Amino acid sequence: MSGGSYCYAYDVVERFAEALEAGVRMDDGEPTGEGTCLVRLGFAAHLHKVAAAMKAIEWEDSSDCSPPHAINAISAVTGT
Repeated sequence: MSGGSYCYAYDVVERFAEALEAGVRMDDGEPTGEGTCLVRLGFAAHLHKVAAAMKAIEWEDSSDCSPPHAINAISAVTGT
């Protein structure tokens, strides 16, 4: 079975990043009024990397991928 070892937590982070980019709230899709805030858009870009690392960890720990899949994704976030 694919994934699941961390309850697909990466998906929530990914959806949060997408909501920031769209300038809408996750709960009801209503505009936040902050859709063009460059700081939020930059943070959303960072969250996409975090979500990718989270997904890589989940897949590796669920035996869907093998090392160094997670380490490479984490390094893309941390720069190490």
